Amino acid sequence: MTLFRYSALYGDKIVFARQKLKEFKPFRSLDEAFSAMPFDPSRLFDIQSLSGDGVGFLHLFSAKIGSPPDRIFVKIPNMSGSFFSLGTRNSLDVLNEINWARYLSSIGMGPRFYGVYETPEGRVALVYDFFEGQHFSRSKVFAFHNPRSKERALQTLREMREVFSALSVDVHDLQFRIDQSGNVKIIDAEFFDIVSSGPTKQIGYQPNFSLSESLIDTRKVFDLYISKLQKTK
Repeated sequence: MTLFRYSALYGDKIVFARQKLKEFKPFRSLDEAFSAMPFDPSRLFDIQSLSGDGVGFLHLFSAKIGSPPDRIFVKIPNMSGSFFSLGTRNSLDVLNEINWARYLSSIGMGPRFYGVYETPEGRVALVYDFFEGQHFSRSKVFAFHNPRSKERALQTLREMREVFSALSVDVHDLQFRIDQSGNVKIIDAEFFDIVSSGPTKQIGYQPNFSLSESLIDTRKVFDLYISKLQKTK
């Protein structure tokens, strides 16, 4: 299918995502995030530690909130700062992840994002809906139980590719989780960026709808994952 036909097929999704982006007001500091999207950690119960790949986090755990309970996912980034001299992430990385978590949640391409809180140690904790599924990356495979679920996942990846290309998003370190129903969510978007025509890139989302080399790179990154998923059983 040609680039034009793909864009036409997902036109409604592109228009929706573009409108959400125009309305989006990124937080400009972690203090603003704590103030605007506070999460009360006293609501958490049945807390369970989780393991995961990568070096961007210090702690991961699941927990439950509410009655009937909903399962949520909490990530504490491995952030350096005034009180923490060592870390793999800085405050701008974490702020960017918070902003992207909000935006992806608003367009349904990321898990629901509840907000943030500060741990007793002074660290930032990001709270997401717990998305059942498995991590899918360039180094990991995913086996579907039926071809219909596989096709649904491929359809979603193609939709994401067209939306992100239309918005001129740089998808550095693109990662997904996929479940057996074929649902796909983007996770760990702290290094995503909107292509900027200016000398520097700004934190958050400054839409730039002109074609760029980055747009082509974004398509290639998605194509890599699509090709890999097509080859799975």
